[in-house]
Amino acid sequence: MDKALGMDTVFSRRTALVTGAGLSAGLALPGVALATGEDSVGFTLDAETLDGGEQITSITLGTARIGPIDPASLTTGTFRVHAKATSPIDTGGPDVGYDLDRPVTAARLDPHGNIVLELSHGEGQTGAGTLGYLAGKSRNVRLDLVYTVTQTAPVRPRHGRPVTFTRSRKAGRPTPRSTPSATTRPAPG
Repeated sequence: MDKALGMDTVFSRRTALVTGAGLSAGLALPGVALATGEDSVGFTLDAETLDGGEQITSITLGTARIGPIDPASLTTGTFRVHAKATSPIDTGGPDVGYDLDRPVTAARLDPHGNIVLELSHGEGQTGAGTLGYLAGKSRNVRLDLVYTVTQTAPVRPRHGRPVTFTRSRKAGRPTPRSTPSATTRPAPG
């Protein structure tokens, strides 16, 4: 089937500051897009701080509203994930970032009925990080992230016809997680 979900997530530091202006200090931006129709779905980038820095470890698709999904219809091949990261400031030299496919290592349902795509991550994992190091400026910078999720096979609700998502509204910044089994929630204040 190989239909793109149209789920490009662009996050820039400026977007976070503008969006977060009305939020209390210390809260993570929610990042969950509102669905606009039956065939659209938003998503959240889930991040964990590991020994090598913050990494996107999974993506949560906001699918709870379509009803119970048959877990057997979810495999590592049901969705593809592409990540692109660029520096928000001029590096004055070599490019900082990446543009690559992220391996999906597991696909499951969370307790709320949302689809969670676990991504390959860990020390030395190219394309998982949210920070880039600017050697010329001797500092880290939060990268602008664009994630694209492509559905390659329909998912099956427990009652009803197979579903293919065709469009979405963008999600926000990565949502920190303290453990791989935790649900997404605002960071402690």
